[in-house]
Amino acid sequence: MNRSTRLSSALCLIAGLALLSACGGGGGGNGGGGIVTPPGGGGGGGGGGSTQPPPATVTSFLPASAPPGATVTINGSNFSGTRDNNVVTLNGVRATVTRVIISGVGTVTSSTLPNALEVTVPEGTGSGPVVVTVSGRNPVTAPGQFTFLPLPAISSINPTAAKPGAGLTISGSNFGTSIADISVTVNGTPALIDSAASTPESLQVTVPLGSGTGPVSVSVLGSTAAESDDFEYLDLEVGDVVTYAGNGEAAPVDGPAALASFYEPGGMAMDSKGNVFVADGLNSSIRKIAPDGTVSTFAGSNTGVAGFANGSGATARFNNPYDVAIDGNDNLYVADLGNHRIRMITPTGVVSTLAGSGTPGLVNGPGIAAQFNEPRGVAVDANGVVYVADTENYSIRAIAADTLHTVTTIAGNGTQGYEEVDEDGNFLPLADVQFWSPFDVAVDSAGWLYVAEAAASTIRAIVPGDTGDNPNIPDEPYVFTLAGTGEIGSTDGTTDEAQFNYPSGLIMDELSNGFTLYVADFGNHNIRVIDYDFAAQDWVVSTLAGNGAGFADGPRADAQFNGPWNVAIDLPGNLFVADVENQRIRTIMGAAEIVTPTPNNDAAGIAADRPSLATQQRAAPAHAGNSTRTLRMMEQRSRLVAPLRQSGGKANLQKK
Repeated sequence: MNRSTRLSSALCLIAGLALLSACGGGGGGNGGGGIVTPPGGGGGGGGGGSTQPPPATVTSFLPASAPPGATVTINGSNFSGTRDNNVVTLNGVRATVTRVIISGVGTVTSSTLPNALEVTVPEGTGSGPVVVTVSGRNPVTAPGQFTFLPLPAISSINPTAAKPGAGLTISGSNFGTSIADISVTVNGTPALIDSAASTPESLQVTVPLGSGTGPVSVSVLGSTAAESDDFEYLDLEVGDVVTYAGNGEAAPVDGPAALASFYEPGGMAMDSKGNVFVADGLNSSIRKIAPDGTVSTFAGSNTGVAGFANGSGATARFNNPYDVAIDGNDNLYVADLGNHRIRMITPTGVVSTLAGSGTPGLVNGPGIAAQFNEPRGVAVDANGVVYVADTENYSIRAIAADTLHTVTTIAGNGTQGYEEVDEDGNFLPLADVQFWSPFDVAVDSAGWLYVAEAAASTIRAIVPGDTGDNPNIPDEPYVFTLAGTGEIGSTDGTTDEAQFNYPSGLIMDELSNGFTLYVADFGNHNIRVIDYDFAAQDWVVSTLAGNGAGFADGPRADAQFNGPWNVAIDLPGNLFVADVENQRIRTIMGAAEIVTPTPNNDAAGIAADRPSLATQQRAAPAHAGNSTRTLRMMEQRSRLVAPLRQSGGKANLQKK
């Protein structure tokens, strides 16, 4: 072999590693000693003294059973680097070698021989031995017998028409016994298989969201069955609950929505392109769900590794991120609980620290010099001010939109309690107010902040005070209990009689009614709404969706959640739910159309009726605000001012 040929062979090996089949055979070498058939080389030239490569061995093959068209990997040693020099038969029928592989051998040199082969199972093979012959020398038989499986076949599907989230039974044969080897698509969209309810003759799958009408197909180890007749995809209706992403497993798996997995997903936010971002808590990453349903890891480890590091994409590290918020430029803000920091992610995935030194404490000042203690909630207003539910500091903090990212305390004296009025019934200054367990925060265009007091089972509001002449609103900022008695329960009704059970997340929507607050009621396993009832001329709490702990898609009254942790709303008015114990992201379709609409002839002109769900469009909130609308909102909210709730009966729950 001349030097250029040997160099080409070596480079091919080192660059390709596992893909030696891509390397062409070299020319014949000169007579004399050396390796006759190096990987990627041709046969040796004439001459005496040539050295034969060591004999091939076969140690195993996987899978041990497969249908035609499937790939079988044969493991051993001393195979030829020239693909066609390896002859493999399955029960006497020659199989096509598709790849020769070198793996797990450390440094690869020009003399390294492949130790694995990939072959395609041919039609009509039958069951029998696996035999490998290398360069025409003695055949080597693998231990064990290969079992030939017939192609999977579909006989029927039931029902033939259904909404996404519904169960679908696929009857047939030869589906195999390992669910890991089976894949199902509906009109080309991967579907989730229920392993507990499936057999080799019957598969139970869930109709995937967005699949559309088309055939159902089953593949076993890559071999696809004949497709069924078209399945009819039925559109969702307002109020239907459907799984948007997640297969229910606790893991950091990217991929199609139905097959991807999360591990205690928390806060969510939507960007201007329709992407949904999820704080994937115990995967310590920020996940992205594209409009087509593809789930990817946007920032942080894609294997669930916690830590702290700024940087781009997968080089960054988080430690149990709890919540995300997004500004008008599609920058994300992350409550990085375990790192005691607030992080920022640009639209291109560059992660930096906005505020927090990483040491737990209650210190105001320039961003990275300030201290937080297990921040769990974030929100951002139209001016770029970031608000933080600083849970273990029992306070609400703000990060200014200045160059220093100056941190201040908006409300809370840093000690746990539930004080908001003095003994004479007057509202306390914000610096003297006490919080019990602020888990999330939301902000509206009028400057009000809303706080989910999880373990106190209440929703509280921080009001900026009256800048006009409204006699019902104090001039100075104050805190009051917006809804909840402080006792654990699930009672709907007016805000001073309603009950919650560990409300952990909330989101404000100003487009339906001028004021609609959605609440993830974790302990009640449902989604609640605080809304203004124009007929009753009062604010009321109602249950939007949820029927006890469990997992079930379907109409909102029948659907089940298991620990809904947080909520977010998109422009068409669909409500997204982080269903933490089910490890899924769920959607309540057209939630905004369910709440009491504002009459078009309302004199205050709070908002026109929201565009219908069918249009999938709505105008963005007018953060600059209509002064008449804002005044009307403030007048209505002034009716919500409630007396002090005592701290007795507080829950002491922990997010797992």
